[in-house]
Amino acid sequence: MLLGCSPWPRPRLSRGQASGKTMKYYLYILKSLQNDNCYVGITADVRKRLSNHNSGKVKSTRSRRPFALIYTEQHTSMPEARLREKYLKSYSGVGEKRDIIEKYNNIGV
Repeated sequence: MLLGCSPWPRPRLSRGQASGKTMKYYLYILKSLQNDNCYVGITADVRKRLSNHNSGKVKSTRSRRPFALIYTEQHTSMPEARLREKYLKSYSGVGEKRDIIEKYNNIGV
């Protein structure tokens, strides 16, 4: 074994850990300006993701363009953000999602 090398298998690092930075993930809610429907998702780069939605690169939202960003939440890990997204999309979380949308709907639009 070489000195300074770890044995295989090496522990997997998530994106950002290899460079020493901690990644932040965001839950976001978009509102369609075409039909007022909302979309919940997660990303590490909100601006880029909004651009992808508005340019038609996201198949599930292509027909509802354009979108406005109405809400974001910061999370420290992808699994944490994914759990929050799944909750807001679930039957038990729909009330909270509706409250968030009502509260932030007219801000920034």
